[in-house]
Amino acid sequence: MIEYVKFYSVNDLASTDNLKMAVSVIESFDCNAEYTNVNNIVELYNIKQYFDNNVYLLSWDELTKTRYIRIVGQFNKVIGVFFSKIKGDNFLDYYNELDNQYNNDFWKLVEYYGVYKRLSSIEFSKIIKEKYILNNVLGCNEIVKCFGTEIAKELTENLEYAEMILDYYAVKHDNNPKKLYIPRELTNENKISILQNYISWERSNPNYLHLISTFKRGDGLPTNDRIRYAAHKKHHEYWSNKENTKNTSWHKYGASIVFYDDSKEHSYPKTENDENVVEFFFGTSWIKDNLDYPTLLNNFIYMFEFVDEQFRYQHLANPSNLGVIERIFGVTGRNDYKTGIDYQIRKISSLAIMTGYLQQLEKFNIKLEDIFKWFFESYLPEEFGANGFSYFAPTDQASWVEKILLLISQFDSVLKQFKFYTEDKFVDRSFLQFSSDPHKLSSTPSMVSKKYVYPKSDRITTAMHLLYSDQSTTYYVDEKSKYKNLPHLLLSREMKVSDFLNYEQPRIEWLIKEGFAFLDEKDHVQINKEVAYLLMDLFYNGVVSYHYYRKKYPTIATKIKDWLETGDLVSKESLFTTQEQEFIDYVLNVQKYDNGPELRNKYAHGIFPLDPKKQEEDYLALLRIMVLIIIKINEEFCIINPE
Repeated sequence: MIEYVKFYSVNDLASTDNLKMAVSVIESFDCNAEYTNVNNIVELYNIKQYFDNNVYLLSWDELTKTRYIRIVGQFNKVIGVFFSKIKGDNFLDYYNELDNQYNNDFWKLVEYYGVYKRLSSIEFSKIIKEKYILNNVLGCNEIVKCFGTEIAKELTENLEYAEMILDYYAVKHDNNPKKLYIPRELTNENKISILQNYISWERSNPNYLHLISTFKRGDGLPTNDRIRYAAHKKHHEYWSNKENTKNTSWHKYGASIVFYDDSKEHSYPKTENDENVVEFFFGTSWIKDNLDYPTLLNNFIYMFEFVDEQFRYQHLANPSNLGVIERIFGVTGRNDYKTGIDYQIRKISSLAIMTGYLQQLEKFNIKLEDIFKWFFESYLPEEFGANGFSYFAPTDQASWVEKILLLISQFDSVLKQFKFYTEDKFVDRSFLQFSSDPHKLSSTPSMVSKKYVYPKSDRITTAMHLLYSDQSTTYYVDEKSKYKNLPHLLLSREMKVSDFLNYEQPRIEWLIKEGFAFLDEKDHVQINKEVAYLLMDLFYNGVVSYHYYRKKYPTIATKIKDWLETGDLVSKESLFTTQEQEFIDYVLNVQKYDNGPELRNKYAHGIFPLDPKKQEEDYLALLRIMVLIIIKINEEFCIINPE
């Protein structure tokens, strides 16, 4: 098998090997020779991409580099002569000889040298029907403009392309996706037909069926409830068929929650350990001996750990907790809240903890929503002099649906009350009743200056990536490297800049220049530990509490303040972090995310599930949000009223 030079990107790890292969091609190049193999020609184009992007081997001296630049400068003439010979009658002959890795490059050259202008519509239609090539053709705007009718017809008739259409319009891409040009001739009626036929297709992918079932809005791809429902049914039918699941490798995950009587030794049941099944054991004697309302609320913080020490909610989806496989594979909608196994475990855990806790409280005739009412109507005015707050708890006879509807209304009510309090230092009930302005979650303010701090500049995001991303290669120093990240490497072994791989050395030098690392007296690279700790927190959580750092790590807080002034970080004065706002929007609303449970919308419009067990689960999910609201409001008052 012949190996050809391939240019992927400036930062690709294969650049060195490809440039080494390019040397023999450059040395043997003859601008007067007649090239007959299309792969040799496209290889010249790929070599030229390295030189056009100033990517060279470090081993080349200036004389060699200058000579190679002169030779590569002659490539265009030879490439142009070759492509001038390609016409409709021999197009497929050349294309059939093409190495698979060169398909996209070939079509770029077909466009650049105007080869498509020598093809008739009949010849072009024959080419695209014989070869599955539209994924490459659609990257060429001029070709798409020229053959829009033929391309639209092939896209509509060939269901092999349906997933490509969905990828373009509906899928969220973490990296920059390849730019495609969809012909104007592909009408909305064509797109609806593509979706309907794909759903009925015997080879439709269940991941894309699920995507269609949740995709509600997006420019360029029309859909409706009937299309989504048809996809939902087909998706359900697929996974209900045992033939489709018997050879599928399922990852077991879940949570085991045990409330046990710790007044008796070894009285709790043992559960089976599993890598993705987390176990929680909570002794009930603490609950039994501390039935005062403040402690019962504090249990969500200190016993159940609904928030961390910076009071960031712990049961939302965190992109840094997604596995590599989860990030690379699967289909995520453009408007989806991206979850994974870690999120599902956190969700199951929080719901199970809430269920068990309510059962424990019920033994003492205590209702959680009565504690909520006490917090707003007794605790806030008595502890902080915050008057005017109110909370309406459901009656004992209320159904699950009635409880949910009342609880949802209280979200808006208490957040609006808190907003008015931050503005006026009391809650005017008359004004609250008079005010008809809808309250947005993201507009709930904070009473605390610089409440939350987020990364802003490219400088900070680049540093976080180089230090902590599993996609960074800075800590790959040899084949036996088993380091988690760059700080782990530098804390584990002595490294000079010259010890890093050649293409990584400029990045290490950049980290030193920008103050994220430094050289010690022996020229070993050392990490700036305090800065690295802050960047690690920002990388894995996306946000930090300035108040927390000011109180616990004042020197790091000083660095935060400096970076706020330079624009590397940005602060926001809001009750919730951006990540918490997104999570609550995902659970409650339909405006931002397509794949959420939409609990506010479903119950407000009477389209909720009729199963009481599902209604109870929805109620528990909503209770978590009210617990978070109370924790956040209490934190605010504690910060502005230090002991």
